Amino acid sequence: MRLLDTFYNEYTCRNSGCDYTCTSQFDIERHLHTDCQYGMRRCKWSGCQFYDLKYNILNHELTCNFGIFECPLCHENVPCCNVNTHYNTHKTEFDKLQDIYNTYNL
Repeated sequence: MRLLDTFYNEYTCRNSGCDYTCTSQFDIERHLHTDCQYGMRRCKWSGCQFYDLKYNILNHELTCNFGIFECPLCHENVPCCNVNTHYNTHKTEFDKLQDIYNTYNL
């Protein structure tokens, strides 16, 4: 037996469904905290309690009602659950401007 063989350890990801293995404790820790798609994670948006596997959470965060949307018209940060109301505010403002434009034949 070689001296290096006594230091050889194999580390396996503990998350169910993941088959990642490596020979470094540093690599397995990095994998568990950043790379593993089978780890559990909470939605990043404040106020949301959704908790699921990392590979599912990414899709959820794109459509989460607690997500923040930057309005391309006024650059205000708007919660996704209020986007329609916010858009209607702009639509009402736009309609008023359109009425003025039509009234004065601009």
